[in-house]
Amino acid sequence: GCLDRRIGFTQMAEVVGRTLDMLSGGNDLPHLGPNLVTPMLEDVLEADRVARRRAAEAIGHMKG
Repeated sequence: GCLDRRIGFTQMAEVVGRTLDMLSGGNDLPHLGPNLVTPMLEDVLEADRVARRRAAEAIGHMKG
């Protein structure tokens, strides 16, 4: 199921949108961009961890 059945299939786009909104303009992601040095694996994994935390927060707000 979708995130252990915490959201429905049709809610995935909303979670992604809310997650991106929370991440935009923030400083909690490593600097990953085309004009910066090539990110290290640790940077990518940290970005994944942060995005997953923000997605969980978005789900909590949707359920809340």
